[in-house]
Amino acid sequence: MTSSNASNQISLESVETARNQGIEHFMISFTDLLGVHRSKLIPVRALDQLTGGQGHDLGVAQIFGLGPTSSDIFARISDASQCIRLPWEPSIVWAPVDLYVDGEPLNRSPRWALKNQVAKAKELGYVMKSGVEVEFILMELEGKKCADQNFVQGLPFHDAQRLYRRREFLTKILKYTEELGWEPYGLVAEGNYGQFELNYGFYDALTTADRHLFFKFMVKEIARECGYRATFMPRPLHTVCNNGCHVHVSLWDSSNKNLFPKETGLSEIAHQFIGGVLKHAQASMAFVAPTVNSYKRVNSKEWCPFTVSYSGNNRCHLIRIPDKERIEIRHPDTSADPYLLQATILASGLDGIRNAIDPGPPRFDNLFDSKIKDHGLPLLPTNLKEALTALKQDVYFTEQFGEPLVDAFLDTKTREWGEYSQVLTDWELNHYLDC
Repeated sequence: MTSSNASNQISLESVETARNQGIEHFMISFTDLLGVHRSKLIPVRALDQLTGGQGHDLGVAQIFGLGPTSSDIFARISDASQCIRLPWEPSIVWAPVDLYVDGEPLNRSPRWALKNQVAKAKELGYVMKSGVEVEFILMELEGKKCADQNFVQGLPFHDAQRLYRRREFLTKILKYTEELGWEPYGLVAEGNYGQFELNYGFYDALTTADRHLFFKFMVKEIARECGYRATFMPRPLHTVCNNGCHVHVSLWDSSNKNLFPKETGLSEIAHQFIGGVLKHAQASMAFVAPTVNSYKRVNSKEWCPFTVSYSGNNRCHLIRIPDKERIEIRHPDTSADPYLLQATILASGLDGIRNAIDPGPPRFDNLFDSKIKDHGLPLLPTNLKEALTALKQDVYFTEQFGEPLVDAFLDTKTREWGEYSQVLTDWELNHYLDC
């Protein structure tokens, strides 16, 4: 079991091999149904448990909606190439794990949902490659104000001074991702004060999801070391621009040929993939924009799509086609579980290909223009409850991900919506106290 990443040489053949590489602990990691990053720190002497048949006992049934009568959940490292040595603490290896219960894959695990879709794509002769644009905002430690609250200079996109002022934090991110072999090619000051985005290479869907999860963990930790708090909350401030997570997608065949381009534009397979994503867009919002706060981003209509539509190089629509090599899917946000995000897109696109779904003609209008009142397009859900209703009605995701995952997800998120609906806000007091 050896890592294929030359800049992240990790061999897990034995405890002795691991120790000889300076490895002392494994930070085994997975996500629950809410997309929360969960971990357990394991000493290197327990390596055989992590790579052996049984796995390492986690005892976390409750976070997957399982009751006290459920068997324990076990974790296994299935592929050392997905493990990441912490650049700032190389004695610790961050290891994404597969979860099992009673010797079988845990069917409520987001990582298994993605691996199953990857396998289905492989059966059809496809590999989905993707890259994510993960936006985040640097806040002061108490999380009330952004780090650049006193720096106001019009629109802050690509502002040189703001970028340079955070160089200690930003250069660490670039340095670490370079050391890990992620091929970073740009870190930019985004459209909100304190907001940044790193662009790095695209990979197969599972690798992208694992790195997406680690990236969020790394950014938060580096921010803390530099005296800030990094947030991936979709809309943490009442200002322009929110934290989106645009996903760039293409399909490849077994010979590593991109199937999306043709001489005059996108191929038929690419258009069918788009058709599937659009068909399931409303239901997919439950997975790719899974929080109450997600819809503060959607309803702001500030560089965020709100219709089920696609276009050319036009950022108003759910899908943008920047070139014939790929498509950009723009409705996900940064609260999405990295694995369910990729699984949802892949499952939707495969349905489009299986059923030769025609997405219709693209649209090129500016939907952010307030003068356009009647665009005639289906709308994305405007709140979490609407998204959950759409997911219930679209049985395709239940067929693909299984009833245990979807039912547990719906149950957990319905309770979340109920709790939110009972919260008394300052807005209500300001508007209704004297009614």
